[in-house]
Amino acid sequence: MTVLIAFLVSALPAGASPENRTIGTLAEDPPTTGFEQSDGEDHTTHEQELSFLEAVAAGSPRMAYDPVGESVQGRPLHLVRLGYPAAPTAEEASTGRSVLVIGAQHGNEPAGREAALKLLRDFAFTDDPDLIDQLSETTLLFLPTSNPDGRVADTRGNAGGVDLNRDHLLLATPEGRVMAGIFRDFRPEIVIDAHEGPSTPNNPDQTPRLELSWARNLNVDTALRELSQSLVEDHVFPAIEAAGYSTGIYGSPGGAGGGDERILRNAIGLRHSLGILIETFNATPAARVDLQMRTIHEIFRFHREYGADVAATIEGSRTRATEAGANQSRPFYLGGADWEEPSSDEVLDPAPCGYLLNPWQLEVIDRQVEYFSLEAEEVAEGSFLIAMAQPQMTVIPLLLDPRASHPLVEGKALEDCSDPGSLEPPEPPPPSSPPARFFTDFLTDEPGEAPADWSMPWTESDWAVQDDPRLLRHTVDNTGGRRSLVWNRPGIVSGDVEVVTKVRSESSNTLFQLPLHVSGQAGNENAYYVDVRVDQSSIRINRYVDGSFSTIGSTNFEPEQDTWYWVRFRREGNGLMAKIWQDGQEEPSEWQVTLTDNNHQSGSVGFAGFQSNSVNDWAFLGVGVGGETAPDSCDIEVALVAETLVTAGSSWSATVEAEGPGPFTYEWQREGEIIPDANESTFTLDRVAMDDSGLYTVNVSTPCGATSTAEVDLSVQELTFNTWPPRETFPQDRQGPGDRNGPLDLPNLLAYAMALNPMSATPADLPRLLTPDPDGQVAHVRYQRALNLPDVVLNLEVSPNLTEWTPATIDSTEVLQSDGWMERVEIETPLPEARSFFIRVNAEMLSLP
Repeated sequence: MTVLIAFLVSALPAGASPENRTIGTLAEDPPTTGFEQSDGEDHTTHEQELSFLEAVAAGSPRMAYDPVGESVQGRPLHLVRLGYPAAPTAEEASTGRSVLVIGAQHGNEPAGREAALKLLRDFAFTDDPDLIDQLSETTLLFLPTSNPDGRVADTRGNAGGVDLNRDHLLLATPEGRVMAGIFRDFRPEIVIDAHEGPSTPNNPDQTPRLELSWARNLNVDTALRELSQSLVEDHVFPAIEAAGYSTGIYGSPGGAGGGDERILRNAIGLRHSLGILIETFNATPAARVDLQMRTIHEIFRFHREYGADVAATIEGSRTRATEAGANQSRPFYLGGADWEEPSSDEVLDPAPCGYLLNPWQLEVIDRQVEYFSLEAEEVAEGSFLIAMAQPQMTVIPLLLDPRASHPLVEGKALEDCSDPGSLEPPEPPPPSSPPARFFTDFLTDEPGEAPADWSMPWTESDWAVQDDPRLLRHTVDNTGGRRSLVWNRPGIVSGDVEVVTKVRSESSNTLFQLPLHVSGQAGNENAYYVDVRVDQSSIRINRYVDGSFSTIGSTNFEPEQDTWYWVRFRREGNGLMAKIWQDGQEEPSEWQVTLTDNNHQSGSVGFAGFQSNSVNDWAFLGVGVGGETAPDSCDIEVALVAETLVTAGSSWSATVEAEGPGPFTYEWQREGEIIPDANESTFTLDRVAMDDSGLYTVNVSTPCGATSTAEVDLSVQELTFNTWPPRETFPQDRQGPGDRNGPLDLPNLLAYAMALNPMSATPADLPRLLTPDPDGQVAHVRYQRALNLPDVVLNLEVSPNLTEWTPATIDSTEVLQSDGWMERVEIETPLPEARSFFIRVNAEMLSLP
C-alpha cells in the first residue's frame, strides 16, 4: 500500500479541511509506530520505539541514529539525524545547520513523541521536493523520547521524580545532561519542545487547540526573541487557524513559566537559538498528534523560508552578548519576563564584569562549565575568573550570583575586572566533618520534657519525650511558623551527612519533615528536608534559603496515615537522595528521589514539623557524618586486635575496633583493676615485663547507653638464647693442629685459634654467648686468640628451629684486652625479632702456619 503524509480528516474539527495538497508519498509499506498500529488506541511502547528506529534506519539511507546517553534506569536516549541523500555523520551535523525536535520531556505527555516518530519516518521516505531540498541543506535532529523512564511509567518526572523541564540550568539529571550535550555539540538553530496540556482525553467532539510560547527570559537577545515571537504569531498561528484550529499563547495572559531559566524554551534562548514550546489540548490522542505534526511542519517551513535570517540573528546574538559582557553595556535580569517587569532587586545594572571563584566552587560548577562551554581563567593561585565577555554570559549570573533564584555557588561579583588577581576569591566552605556516627532513642531523656542537649532554632513548639512506648512526640498547634528541633551533640555538620529515623503521623496533609543542614532563625530558615504529602501522593525533597521555599525533587508515593515509616535522607557531595518505606518491609535498594543542589554546605541535624494541628511521633534518630552511614540502632560491635604471647622486653599494643553509633569512650582494665589514663582505642606497653601477664579488658560505651566489652589474655615469656651444639669438655688427649701430622678437625682448629697452647684449651676459652644487650636484641660473642697464629674468622648463624640457619650480620668487632701475644675480642651482632632461637659459631682458618 502507499501511505500519504497527510493529516487525518477524522482528526479535524467540524468545518476544517486538510491542506489542499499532500506533502508527498512514502515508499511501499514503510515502518509504522505502535501508535499507528493500534489506530491511536495505545501509545508506542519503549520496545516498539527501538524496533521502529531500527526499521527506518534499515529502510532509508537518509536516517541514522545513535544512543547519546542513558536515563536514570539505564534506558537509551536516541538522537536521530536526517539528511539527503544520506544522513550526515555526527561530526558533519555538528558543523552545519540543524533543527531539533524533542519529545516527551514529561513522560505522561506522549503526543509530541508520537509526532516525532512519525515525522522522522516521513522525512526518511518522502519524495516532496521542498522537503528534500531542506534535508539537503539542514540536518533534522529528533530526540523522540527524552524521558524514557517517565514514558514507561507514565509519569511527568523521570525515575527520580525530577521534572526534566526544570533541569536545563543545574543539569542534575542524566537526561538533562544528554540534552545539554546535544545543544552544545550541534547548536541547533531552532529547538522544538513538544508537550501536551491536560484535558479530557478521547473526546472527538472537542476542537484540538494549539498553544505556543517562545523564550521569554529578559536576558535572551532582543532580536532573537522578536524573531521567535514572529515565527509563532506571524507564521505558525495563521496557518493553524486557517486549518480550523484554535490557537493561543501558552499560559495567557501571564505566560506560564515566565522567564524561568530552567525551562527548555528559555534555556535555548539563553544559548542563542530559537526555542519554541508546543502544547496541544482537547480532542483525541490522534488529533493531538496530528496537530503537533502540522505545527512542526510549519516551523520547518519557516526555517526553509527564513533560514538565512535565523542564522544571521543567532550569530549576531552571540556577538552582542560577548560585547555586552565585556562593556557592561546592558543590565542583567534575575527575574521578570518579556511580559512582566522585574522588581528593582532583580536587576543588575550595571551587570558585573565577571565572578571570582575559589577552587571548590569551580569544581562544583564543572558540569556547567562543560555543557555551557564557559571559559574560566586562573588569575591567581586559588582564584578563578569567569568573565562575562563570552557568549554564554547569559547564564553566568544565574549560576554564580548570590542574588539569583537558583545559584549553584555564590561567586564574588566584580564591578572592575582590570586586575582580578589582586582580589580575594570567596572563602571556601568549611572542611567536611570527620567521620562519626550518632544514635539516640531517648531512653536517657526525662519523659514529659523536651530531650536534653537539643535546641529549637526556629519557632518554639511542643516537643516532649513519651514513656510508653519511649519516643519523641511533636504536637503542632495552629499558630503557624516553621518548627525544628536540632541535636546539639553532632553539632554543626559540614559536607556529607546521612540521617535515618522511624516516624508516624496523624496528619491528613504533610506527614512529616526530616531536615539536613538546618540553620538560620524564624523567617530566615535554611535547610533541606524530605517530606511525604498525603494530598499530593508524593515524596519530596524541599529547600529553604533565607526563608524562601522551593521543591527541588519529587516522586510518586501513596502514604497511609497513622503508620510507621522509615526514612533515610542523605547528602553526598552535591547530591541529595531520599527513600521511605513502611515499617516491617525491606529497605528499598534504590533511592526514590535524587537530585543535585549546592545551596547549603553545613548546618544541624534533627527533626522538623509545621503542619498545623498535627502530631508526629519519632522513634529514634541515627546520624552519620563524614561519609559514614547513619545507624538504625544503638547496638555496637567491638573487636580487639592484639597478640596474646609476647617476649619480655618487647613492646605490646592492643587496639579496639568498634562499629556502631559513637562517639565511643574506652576504659581499659587488667585483672579487673582500672588502668590509669588508659582511655583511648589503643593501649600500649612500651617494654613488657614478666609480671605484665594477665587478662586485659576494655569497656566500650556510647552516649545512647550501649556498652560492649572485649578482652585478651596476655602471656609473657622470658627471652632465651641457646648455643649450638651445646658446650662439651674439650678432649685433652687429642693432638692439636700445631702438629702438621695430626688431624685437622673443627674442634681442634677452633681450640688452636682460641688459645696459645692448644693442648691446654678449656671450655672457658671457647667462644661464648653473653647476655643480650638490655636495650635491644643484640648478642655479644667473646673469644681470645693468639697473635702469632693464623687468622681465624668466626661465622655466626641463627635459627628458630635448628634446621633453617641464617647468617648473622656482625655490626662491630672490639679488642677488649691485648698484651702483645694474646688478645680478647668481642663481636656484636643484632638478633632477629623472635621469642627464642639458637645461635652457633663456626671458625674458619684463613691459612696454616
